[in-house]
Amino acid sequence: MIECGKVTALVGPSGAGKSTVVQLLARYYEPTQGCITVAGEDIRIFDKREWSRVVSLVNQDPVLFSVSVGENIAYGLPDDVVSKDDIIKAAKAANAHEFIISLPQVAYH
Repeated sequence: MIECGKVTALVGPSGAGKSTVVQLLARYYEPTQGCITVAGEDIRIFDKREWSRVVSLVNQDPVLFSVSVGENIAYGLPDDVVSKDDIIKAAKAANAHEFIISLPQVAYH
């Protein structure tokens, strides 16, 4: 059990299941047995899109998808919610905009 509002670290040797626990919590896949609960509720009752706004993770090996820079930045958000200006603002906030525009044939789309 992890207490609400507490920062918790998962530590252990390689292969112990740390990544699996986090991926289950993020709902990258569902448990084959049992369930994960938050405030007594099985997390499967929550819409995956809404859940992804509550729980997120940064992998130790980031993945870029074979789509535009803008689509990678806005990944997971509905197209009608994110504008090109929003994507550029996010890139600037991450100090990535200058690097992005220096790349040949790169567009935010």
